[in-house]
Amino acid sequence: MCNAPSVVASRLGRCSEASTYLTGWRRGDMLGLRWSAVDMRRGVIRLFQGETKNDEGQTLAIAGPLAEIMARRQAARLAERRDGEPVVADLVFHNRGHRIVDYRRAWATACKAAGFVYRVVNEKTGRRELERRMHDLRRTAARDRVDESTPERVVMAMTGHKTRAMFDRYSIASTKDIEAALRKATLPAGNSAGQRETR
Repeated sequence: MCNAPSVVASRLGRCSEASTYLTGWRRGDMLGLRWSAVDMRRGVIRLFQGETKNDEGQTLAIAGPLAEIMARRQAARLAERRDGEPVVADLVFHNRGHRIVDYRRAWATACKAAGFVYRVVNEKTGRRELERRMHDLRRTAARDRVDESTPERVVMAMTGHKTRAMFDRYSIASTKDIEAALRKATLPAGNSAGQRETR
């Protein structure tokens, strides 16, 4: 995992963002995840038709680092509202029982910890944006899972990409496949990699 969003992901403190990186799920699907869709005993998360952006059902295994995150979230289900009243949160990822709406501060903190800075995107108004967006985690999750030799059809099922065309928009290419292609590459006749450079 050498690309920039992966570095940001390694600095994430909030479970929802780390889960987005691990699974490649859309931010809205992750932040809207409810315990009614989670079966910790069987180790599975099920979103039914109409509950996702593309309106298709989706099943995700609770395994690896995601299992650790879900266990922590289960322990944090009993929360305390700002007025001191206890509440059992229906949402997996929440802020004192309420849905997380603004994630920008946590994202900015993770980006800064990874060494990324703001850039000016509008010289006239001076408006600035971070070099990396939260959506980059979804793209990076897909790319990293492919690099880890996960079959693309499995990655598509995990991220919820409906069509191959949409998946290909992420320009996903395995680093290992690229390396293999370069190892097979040859120079045209009469050229040699060992030739002296001309200035």
